[in-house]
Amino acid sequence: MVKSFWRGHEIIETLGGWVYSDTYQVISENLNRTCGHCGKEATKEGHDACLGTLPGVRNACCGHGGTKESYVQFNNGVVIQGFKKLKGENILETKTCCRCKKNKNVTEYHKDKNQKDGLRLRCKLCCKVYNLEHKEERSAYKKERRIKHGDRIRESERKLYRKHISKRKKYRQEHREESLLYGKKYRQEHRKN
Repeated sequence: MVKSFWRGHEIIETLGGWVYSDTYQVISENLNRTCGHCGKEATKEGHDACLGTLPGVRNACCGHGGTKESYVQFNNGVVIQGFKKLKGENILETKTCCRCKKNKNVTEYHKDKNQKDGLRLRCKLCCKVYNLEHKEERSAYKKERRIKHGDRIRESERKLYRKHISKRKKYRQEHREESLLYGKKYRQEHRKN
């Protein structure tokens, strides 16, 4: 038996379609049922009253205080339950770039844990253009920073290297043939004549 949720109510899939698990009433016959957690009426679009209409989302419930009861059901069928899972997920499908002002798919943005939605403000293309336009400035800044804080930077790099040494060894063991071929190809291409 397949279970899911619809506006705060547990539902199950039967031969006759999806039904509410408490009343066995077919969902399509009672789409305007109030929220199972707070009793609030749905929005005019049919979404959770607390969350409103979310882009790319078929159905969602905030849990109304119960973090385990919150869920989002996306148009592509993916369902995420619980606040902790939702917190790490990006529920947007599109976002507007602050530079080119175009609305683009979220896959067109780099990740940024410091941003509220977990994505950079500029799309990947605008980031690339910016980096090319400011290549010399960025290079000079990096050089100056390396001179000024070289010891701290090198120590940080050493710590990072030591931290992941076992992962690198494991990877090299698992991909030994690939690593050898890559090394051979690299040496041939970069051989000094």
